[in-house]
Amino acid sequence: MARTAALSVVVAVALATVFAPSAQSRAAAGPDESATLPCVAFNPDLGEYGAYVFRPLHKPARCTEYVGNRPCHCTEAPLTGIHWRHWGSNHAAGVGYWHYCGSGVCTWRRAHLLAYRIDRRCGPTYTRLRMRLPRHRLHGHLQPVYRAVFRLPACGGPFEYIST
Repeated sequence: MARTAALSVVVAVALATVFAPSAQSRAAAGPDESATLPCVAFNPDLGEYGAYVFRPLHKPARCTEYVGNRPCHCTEAPLTGIHWRHWGSNHAAGVGYWHYCGSGVCTWRRAHLLAYRIDRRCGPTYTRLRMRLPRHRLHGHLQPVYRAVFRLPACGGPFEYIST
């Protein structure tokens, strides 16, 4: 009896191994083009004064994020003119422009982006966005390389949705 049960377990494991999709076949299925990236938008319908929320966007050409998810002009990272490669794969690479205006000066810098860590709870959504701004000369001053990683919610929503 015990021998029959053990044999049944071995057969079940062997069948599961043979018929389960392998990592290679899942990778061969290709990227999920329906993937989204949460970008910040202002929603005037929330609360007395409105609120900033994350809206999942498909392959956004423009996207605003905030360093540390603190909506403040000083932490704002507006990105425009984004062109993506490998959208829907585990790592989507993008190139666009980051711009910032403050103290009467506006600057535009090329931005290299990497979207990764897909969460599938509310559809495939990138939950991390890495931004790198290369060195840049502005009014005779060399601006250093700047890097930031944005932690984004899988299902969108207001900023309170983020767990730190």
